[in-house]
Amino acid sequence: MTDKASTIMWVEDDIDVLDPAVKPLRKLGFEILECRTYFEAIRRLDEFRSVDLVLLDLLLPSGSLNSVEEQKQSFFGLELLRRLRAEGIAKPVLVFSAYVDGINVKETLNKLNVMRDIRKPVRPSQLKKEVLSLLAVPSGSCLR
Repeated sequence: MTDKASTIMWVEDDIDVLDPAVKPLRKLGFEILECRTYFEAIRRLDEFRSVDLVLLDLLLPSGSLNSVEEQKQSFFGLELLRRLRAEGIAKPVLVFSAYVDGINVKETLNKLNVMRDIRKPVRPSQLKKEVLSLLAVPSGSCLR
């Protein structure tokens, strides 16, 4: 393992979900970059090239000036994933969403090479286990 901490780009609009789940990962030495909207993530596409893992919510606001409730009816997380793949960004992705069970959603995730998906809500310990598994980091290891 290198001295460089693994970096995770987390695309999540719900601060109540993000904050408690991020703490155990940061304690392990992960660097967590955060995006709250589809357009914020698009503006930061180059940063996605250098991360080790993407954690992605499927329902995101676009970040436009339209109402947030209207925007959340669309799967901007899937649109972001399509854009990442179209840009040649093939980083491992862990979908972290309450909406992963629909047939069309599962098919799309499979086509876009999503590594795993977790249904919200999730315990921080479960998320930590999934992240360590995806990055092949032994659970007792420190990343720094």
